Amino acid sequence: MAGKPLNLTGGPFVVLGLISRPGEAPSYDLKRVAEETVNNFWPTPHATLYAEPARLADAGYLSVTEESGGRRRRSYSLTKQGRDAL
Repeated sequence: MAGKPLNLTGGPFVVLGLISRPGEAPSYDLKRVAEETVNNFWPTPHATLYAEPARLADAGYLSVTEESGGRRRRSYSLTKQGRDAL
């Protein structure tokens, strides 16, 4: 379900692009992938990689799955709206 449309800028696009690579990723993996790829030319604060996925999910750009046990990590994947925006 899509929420209020966002004015997407650099940080959200970095997050959408990083999630599009593996198809699904928790925030911790986004941090690792960013360090291996875009951080050399587009530094992205770790806080962005942890907070932005939830905001993008609330707006309908990402879907969320949560582990049923353990740490209950959330993994994010692109929705159609997220793919279209990217």
